[in-house]
Amino acid sequence: MKPEHEELVAPLAAFLALRTRSMFGGLGLYHAGLFFGLVHEGALYLRVPPAQQAACRHAGSTPFQPPGGRPARGTYWHVPEPVLRDRRELRQWAERALADAAARGTQRRKR
Repeated sequence: MKPEHEELVAPLAAFLALRTRSMFGGLGLYHAGLFFGLVHEGALYLRVPPAQQAACRHAGSTPFQPPGGRPARGTYWHVPEPVLRDRRELRQWAERALADAAARGTQRRKR
């Protein structure tokens, strides 16, 4: 894992059994088989349920923009720096991401 990726996932790994998988130059983040976040171009993105997206935008977050100019779908949102520094708030964001992933069935498919 690249050092810049390690720095972003270490706070999550402190309270989650975290698995990572290489994904378009970044990392996909998994817990209990659920894909709930990603690291891309030095930023952490977590899954955000539609009902929470306005609050994320208010907190200074923006949706993930896929590589190749594809349109943003708004499912994964950038975790702002103040949230990264506040372990309790980061945990809340991660728990919401996991709950949304579980509700929408984003489990990793076996190859």
